[in-house]
Amino acid sequence: MTYYTPDNPNHALVFRPKKHPVWEGIRIALIVLVSILLVLSLTLTLFSASVRMAVTPENVYLHVRTIHFEDFPLPYNGSFTTISQLMLQTFNNAGFNLQESDIDLLFDQFSIPVIFARFAQDFVDWFLFDGSRPVLNPDEIASIALSNVDESIMAILYFLGDPAALLGKILVTPLSAIDTDSFFDRLEPLRLLFSADALAMLISGTLVLAVLLYCLCRCRFMEFCLPLWIVILAVCLLIGTAGFLLPAVLPYLTVAYAEYLTDPLISISFNLWRCSLIGIVIGFFSFSVWFLRRILLHLSRHGENLPTDPAGF
Repeated sequence: MTYYTPDNPNHALVFRPKKHPVWEGIRIALIVLVSILLVLSLTLTLFSASVRMAVTPENVYLHVRTIHFEDFPLPYNGSFTTISQLMLQTFNNAGFNLQESDIDLLFDQFSIPVIFARFAQDFVDWFLFDGSRPVLNPDEIASIALSNVDESIMAILYFLGDPAALLGKILVTPLSAIDTDSFFDRLEPLRLLFSADALAMLISGTLVLAVLLYCLCRCRFMEFCLPLWIVILAVCLLIGTAGFLLPAVLPYLTVAYAEYLTDPLISISFNLWRCSLIGIVIGFFSFSVWFLRRILLHLSRHGENLPTDPAGF
């Protein structure tokens, strides 16, 4: 049956029957529900993608190499200790009488920044890229620490035995007191949230919700533009606000490591702001298309109602 439409204004045709108000109300309610789910899904997708783009093993390695580790805190017997204090305690217990003035020499000779840079890379590989959980292996650390030691010092150490085995035995006790397992256990839920599989599921869910929203809008792009604009606007507000709040909230979450995590969080914030700006542009475009379409439709209907006979004025 042919229905009456503004494009075919033949009044002899049958008018299209109106939708039942109950079904129309259900459709609008579903549009609102799917839009809310789409906001949450798209927000989590962009946040996870921003974190994965900013926190890479290469970026972490470059950032860790700029840290001065003399006062870097380590979880130790339920509290925190610095690397300097741990090294002094370890070597003094082993019979080497060291002073605080010797710390800089030890850091240079035993490649402490390199050791922690590699551990940080292993941590990122575990946290974001499904790598194995990093461990503080005494033998591996001893091997790295002795790789840059002066040959004259190594010659003296060989009089005491195998330097790598000797240093490995010295490091067993202090490294076993560093509680990394509880820290990694607390991060396990976040690790699952930011994993590649979770990101793939979020992207798939976002696409499914977008298609469902388009179908609920009766597969009409102009009708789909308005909820799309609202969704994008809400997502931009959420991720833009998150970009501002991350550096501000960090000191309240971890006082000990706040200053060391500021630079990575700033990179994440820049990615969030970049996504927010792109979303604003897309949202403005979709709203402009919808608004322009509404104006043209209104002008078209208004023009059809104007009298064509001059005598009618």
